Amino acid sequence: MLNLKGVYKLDQNPSSVDAGFPSHAYLDHSAYLSFMKREIPVYCGETAKAIPADFEPIAIITEATNMIGATISTEPEVEEKLSNIVSCAKGVMLAEFAFSDVDRLNSFFHIAEKSGKCLAVSFKQAQSSSALRKDAHLKVPDLND
Repeated sequence: MLNLKGVYKLDQNPSSVDAGFPSHAYLDHSAYLSFMKREIPVYCGETAKAIPADFEPIAIITEATNMIGATISTEPEVEEKLSNIVSCAKGVMLAEFAFSDVDRLNSFFHIAEKSGKCLAVSFKQAQSSSALRKDAHLKVPDLND
């Protein structure tokens, strides 16, 4: 997130911007709208508009690049951290990760199974997973149900 004065809900300063313009409806952009003050208008395309204005999920999990203070975790460590987050969340969980990241897909698939949640993936992710399942060397979950 950018450090813009007065834009975020907890900032008491007057707003330094007139409006928000998310470039697309991917979580790395549109999810941050929930942190903005409600009085700041948001202008967007039809796809982003489909996201309800009062939609504030219990948890949003995104991956990002961090060049400072980054640590490396094994996939089992990541799965354990994600499992802890999922076990605390009561409602909708949104997660975004590279569609070609088979390890991360497996982690989310296992967590969904263990927690009794439904894992929904994008059409692009489903297509990619279907193609990757043909490689006998990869363990790609069956997303057909």
